[in-house]
Amino acid sequence: MVFQKVGKAIGKALASIVKFFRDLMFSQMRNIEQMKKDIAAGSIKEEWFRTPEFKQAAKELKETLKSSPETITEFIREIHTKLHGKLYDLVINLVMPEKELTEEEALKSARALTAYYIDFILFSFLVDIIAETVGLGQIEAVGRASQLFVTTFGFEAYAQAVLQPAIEQTLTEKLRHYWNAKFPVKLPSISDLVSGVVREFFVSKDEYVDIITKTGIPRADAERFYEMMRKPPKEFVEFCRKLGYSEKWAEMYWWNHWVIPTFEQARIFFFRQAMKAFLRSGLDRVQDALKRGVWKDAQEAFRFLQRLADLSPVFRQYWEELSWNLPTKIDSRWMFEWGIIGKKELKGLLLASGLHPEWVDKVADAYVRNQLRDELNRVRSILIREYRDGYIDKDDFIKRLRELGFAEHVIKASVEVAEEERRMDWINEQVKELDRLLMKGKIDFDKWEQEMRELGLAQDYITQKRAFLEKIKKIKEAE
Repeated sequence: MVFQKVGKAIGKALASIVKFFRDLMFSQMRNIEQMKKDIAAGSIKEEWFRTPEFKQAAKELKETLKSSPETITEFIREIHTKLHGKLYDLVINLVMPEKELTEEEALKSARALTAYYIDFILFSFLVDIIAETVGLGQIEAVGRASQLFVTTFGFEAYAQAVLQPAIEQTLTEKLRHYWNAKFPVKLPSISDLVSGVVREFFVSKDEYVDIITKTGIPRADAERFYEMMRKPPKEFVEFCRKLGYSEKWAEMYWWNHWVIPTFEQARIFFFRQAMKAFLRSGLDRVQDALKRGVWKDAQEAFRFLQRLADLSPVFRQYWEELSWNLPTKIDSRWMFEWGIIGKKELKGLLLASGLHPEWVDKVADAYVRNQLRDELNRVRSILIREYRDGYIDKDDFIKRLRELGFAEHVIKASVEVAEEERRMDWINEQVKELDRLLMKGKIDFDKWEQEMRELGLAQDYITQKRAFLEKIKKIKEAE
């Protein structure tokens, strides 16, 4: 909106300056020589300019031309300095405003700068002619100062930065829209055309209705859906024509914009249809229906959605098969644990879940052993006690653990546990005997403490236990 308003204002200003130069150069003065004569005669018109500053400058210049060359030179220097300063201020305020400009402020600034800049170019042109006509060489420096600004902020650069974007918005784009609408020859991209084919845009109404009625939708509804999806709003067609697309392609873009279910949503629909069939007739009937193709509506809908999703026809059968979920790993373990499936079926489920064949046997064996984990650990505990108490020797102990399937590091740890328990049992028996001898007076506390240290007991434990036994002995002696 801002560009259009600014462009309109600049366009009017540009038209005015073109008209001015045409009138000035061809209607009023005809040629430079005539212009020089008019200026020499003091014929400078205020209406040549559009801004108050330059109207006033033209008026003062007209009066000053009657004065001496020195006065004219000094006046032009002063007025150019003043006009230069105002022009720079306008440019700075527009390109580096102190605050964000509103639409009206931007429009006002653009109008002011455009009008002022046009007047500045004309005034500089007049100064050059005055310098040549009146013969004031001193004014050439002023003219060069004017040219410095024109070079820095030249009309060509100004036109590219300000006028060209405005004209692009107000004129070029509108003409482009006009010719696009009159001759809409633009073609959709390849990807858009592919989408149209995939979405069944190019089939006839009857063909499309036949396709979607196979999914279980009533024919009347299918026809109504077709018309609703096919016909875009009139405004949409008009905009597409302005972009260069005919009504046919507008219909295709409108047709393609409708959102279709995702593949996952199609799977859910497929499953829910299976659930409904199961609730109506039982699982056996559903499986029979699937085998006979009786369950057509859900299958056709699923296949139709696969086409709309642009899935390759080569793999659609795979997608249908993959749409079904297999038992999870935990389901597989439970079924195996309760004897619902055997080890062979368990391996098949592991393979179907994506487990590498190299690991199938190992994982299946782990399932089997894990199923008996508690029982096997109880057997291992019994064997540890048997080895500890001497009912079996070490070799037999290790052999039986291996037969149960325990890993070598578990067997090694079990041997260490049994032998450590045996050692602790023996030490405990010796400690009990030392305590008995001490309490009966067969040995004294020093002997008891020495024997305890030789058994490897910690000194802090020996000290604390000695204090405890001394108290017990005193109590017994007092009886």
